[in-house]
Amino acid sequence: MPYNLGIFLYFAVVIALFDLFFTAVGVPYVSLFPEMFEELKERTEVSTYRQVAAMIGCILGFGTMTPIVKALSGRFGEFGGWTGAGVILGAIGAVAFWVSLLGSRERKEFSMEETLPFTAAFKATFTNFSFLTFVGAALMIGYMWSWLSAMVPFFTKYIIEAEEAEMAYLFLAMFLTSIIFYPLWRIVALRLGSKRTLAIAVAIFVIFLLPVLVVANLMQALVMFLLLGIANSGVTLVREILLSDVIDEDELRTGVRREGNYFGVMTFIERFALVFVGGSTRLVLGVSGYVPDLVPQAASTVLGMRIGIFAFPVLALVLFLLSLKYYPLGKDRVLELREALEKLHKEKAERVKVT
Repeated sequence: MPYNLGIFLYFAVVIALFDLFFTAVGVPYVSLFPEMFEELKERTEVSTYRQVAAMIGCILGFGTMTPIVKALSGRFGEFGGWTGAGVILGAIGAVAFWVSLLGSRERKEFSMEETLPFTAAFKATFTNFSFLTFVGAALMIGYMWSWLSAMVPFFTKYIIEAEEAEMAYLFLAMFLTSIIFYPLWRIVALRLGSKRTLAIAVAIFVIFLLPVLVVANLMQALVMFLLLGIANSGVTLVREILLSDVIDEDELRTGVRREGNYFGVMTFIERFALVFVGGSTRLVLGVSGYVPDLVPQAASTVLGMRIGIFAFPVLALVLFLLSLKYYPLGKDRVLELREALEKLHKEKAERVKVT
């Protein structure tokens, strides 16, 4: 297909606007989670509902996008088909989001608090050791997810030589087992705490990537992604709960709730995962001797892709575990914070009653 400047500019503008509005809407939305639900039991339960709903949404998106595009492309052309599908699925997502707001609430004693001045808030955030160690671990998780998403098209086309449309089956398999295993991971989190659960889940995720070195067809790849889904459910269940613990600790230090600060900064920092993925992709494809659209690729190229898909997550796992090692909010420490926060929240609620 010849280069189309109009499509490129359209994509650049739309993706920039998407990121802008995603942040504007998403940050305050997810910030309600640690405020509304304080105990680990509550947070794991609500997180299970959230993540199951998210996985169902992903399954519907992957499962319906292609049929909608094909149906609309016959009448409006390929570009119109993709645009129309985006509008339809976007509208469905917007309605679902608005429905979810019906159950959302902000606690009065927190909404009436004065915020920290910008400079003080900036300093408190970037000198918070618990947050810095957490965000280092979260960045590596984001990198693993983004790396897998970036390499699956190459894996599908050149390693297992499957049809492009069959790539969706791999993600659908992962989403399916993620849904099934959320209740089990919730039991693990309640017993071991969020920190240890996240460490176990991420380590298992990387271990389950090991078959990428040998899988040879679509069925074997489906089994691998089914296994990845088991680990992915544990990662998605507790990742934001760790940040919620950081926010709780910060409230005891500063006296105010600052969910928006932390979720906003984390969202910004996680974007660097895409930069790392870009560099990793260039390195793997360049070193392995990748030739665009050549099927089959040289055996050395396929081997290089296999090694790269597995090796970079292993490196990310090492950095993840290093960050998490120094993350101080284990299960016992979180229980201590909970007791102090209950007292503080009672005091804040009483002040609201007086005013």
